[in-house]
Amino acid sequence: MAIPRALIAANAEWNDTGIDLVRGARYCMTASGTWHDRQFRAGADGVPPQNWMQRIFSPLLRFPNGHYMTLIGCIDQDMGSAFAIGANANYKATRDGRLWCFANDVRFAYGNNSGAIELIVDRNYRITGPDGRLLNPMSVTPSMLSK
Repeated sequence: MAIPRALIAANAEWNDTGIDLVRGARYCMTASGTWHDRQFRAGADGVPPQNWMQRIFSPLLRFPNGHYMTLIGCIDQDMGSAFAIGANANYKATRDGRLWCFANDVRFAYGNNSGAIELIVDRNYRITGPDGRLLNPMSVTPSMLSK
């Protein structure tokens, strides 16, 4: 079975990934590529405000705890389930539902965005240590699984 992939357009307020998540399942999500917000380029991790105007409008970002253009995911377009994916995220689904994504921006500013990020969602969750190396499954403790 192929690992699900989706293209997330920077200028779309919502992107339906076509990927259904299962409550309690763990997912490894990786994103690559670049997209643009008018004059600046960003990867899936996004960027801090680039000018005075963005600093003023930062409180209006759809996901206020993230940077501009960070890749954000949520279940069934419910912002209460929103989480930052960025370039890499390990995520445990809080409920069943469809994964929807967007570039973090203010609602009225998607018209000047362009480009797309490719998202890969692997249900085979991999546990990594602080140095980023994969851990031996036999060495994993319950506290590692709750993160």
